Amino acid sequence: MSGKRALEKEPHLAQKETSLEWGKGVTLAGLLVNLALGGLKVGVGLSAGSRALVADGVHSFSDLLTDILVLLGLKVGRAPSDPSHPYGHGRFESLGALAVGAILTVVAGGILLDALGDVFSGKTATPGTGALLVAILSLAVKEGLYQWTAKAARALKSELLLANAWHHRSDALSSLAVLAGLAGAKAGAPLLDPVAAILVALLVAHAAWGILRPALGKLTDEALPEEEIQGLLKEAAQVEGVRDVHDLRARWMGGFLLVDLHVLVDPRLTVSEGHRVGEALKKALTGKVPHLAEVIVHVEPEEHGAQFDLGPSREEVARILEGIFSGREETQGWEILCLHYMNGKVSLDIILRFPPSWTLAQARRRAEEVEEEIKKALPVGVVRVFL
Repeated sequence: MSGKRALEKEPHLAQKETSLEWGKGVTLAGLLVNLALGGLKVGVGLSAGSRALVADGVHSFSDLLTDILVLLGLKVGRAPSDPSHPYGHGRFESLGALAVGAILTVVAGGILLDALGDVFSGKTATPGTGALLVAILSLAVKEGLYQWTAKAARALKSELLLANAWHHRSDALSSLAVLAGLAGAKAGAPLLDPVAAILVALLVAHAAWGILRPALGKLTDEALPEEEIQGLLKEAAQVEGVRDVHDLRARWMGGFLLVDLHVLVDPRLTVSEGHRVGEALKKALTGKVPHLAEVIVHVEPEEHGAQFDLGPSREEVARILEGIFSGREETQGWEILCLHYMNGKVSLDIILRFPPSWTLAQARRRAEEVEEEIKKALPVGVVRVFL
């Protein structure tokens, strides 16, 4: 299961619906704040002659686009699975985060080029007090938005929402750099204003990479960190009936974790018993691992080893037994109870039905003969004949 289907199926994930609405509300509030702050910074920056504050305002306006991308990404990325996307739409969330990172990269490049031009041309200005006040206001508001958005992102396990939180944090850091540059410029070092703009560009670029790197990792099915893999293996090994766990693979699909693994069980278990062990393992993991939406369990007999020899199928074994019993008195009186494939050999349990006139000694003698014939015809490990 994935997307909203996971939320419907797993009670422990039901609260995520509330978190999703919270995430959307936080993003919408951020959009309105960015619109107001962007206009204020650019207006005051132009009137005060602060290149750094104008650059910071452009940064805030770029947040408007990312806020819209986040809203769309949350809506599409958390949509339930459908025939065209059976694993859900989580990758759209990663694509949204990638777009946010790309926008930040472009913004950082534009600010950097503009500021470098001012530094090399010697074009400087001394900003007014209004620019300082706007920078202080922006720092406080954007840091508050970061804390609020990051809290919602952690609750929802949304890389897209976390990317937007870091966009707010980068804006706060930009305002801090602008504040330092403006203070330096008013103190008699006007060159500090474009230098502060360069620092803003570098901070934005750093934030962009922090968003792009994990998004690219999720889009390319990058493995989980080793400590998280070991944690999953430890949880799985504690489930009753599991003898060993191997070949565990995990990947993120947006804000949801998908896991598949192989477990070794007692080779004498029936199919339904093995299935029960697998279902118990799924329940244990989804109950303890946050945001785990899907677990695929491959159940294997303990003794099969790394290289599993398929051996003859049930139909092939039945044809060989038919040849052994053909024309004999018990021809119509035999049945395969079960087959076990272990250590490259077949272990076979069969029932033989004899005529009621036979003595028990005759039946046992014939059963021993049958065992020998089967061992000659098949790569048999153990043959058990029930009379």
